[in-house]
Amino acid sequence: RILLRRAAEGEATMRFSGADWSNFLRHPLFAGAISDRRRVSPCPEISLLPAGREVAAVLPTGGVEFAMRWGDEAVLARISQRRDGRVEAAVRAADDAGDGGGIDAQGAEAVADWLVGFFEGLVLDLDGCELRFRSLRVVADELELGLGVRVRSFPSLDINF
Repeated sequence: RILLRRAAEGEATMRFSGADWSNFLRHPLFAGAISDRRRVSPCPEISLLPAGREVAAVLPTGGVEFAMRWGDEAVLARISQRRDGRVEAAVRAADDAGDGGGIDAQGAEAVADWLVGFFEGLVLDLDGCELRFRSLRVVADELELGLGVRVRSFPSLDINF
């Protein structure tokens, strides 16, 4: 048995290909984080699109783009990081909306603001090991996340993430 008298803190880096990022966006821990954020910052129903295909692309310009549904609107969201460390989000109507309509500028700004708050406050709890978003950048066609790590307790041996 290992007893931590005080939480251990450190840093970690995770790298994702576009396919990895798509899988991460669909993971139950990510879905749980979205649900938690919706309790604090209400918004329409959110889902990632399209099922069965990659939903994300790592951009050589330094961010990631992913398809999602915000209420009734199909949108493409682009997340990157500014020089000052803040998350930056841009949202536009998905090209495959099909009806010629799409989200308006005010709606796109609301989605972008919500996503900024979500990513800047993102914490994933891996059964006692918290991963907190700190930074993102693109390195060699992969998305690299810088994470703060806080270990309150060691995860159970039989946990399946």
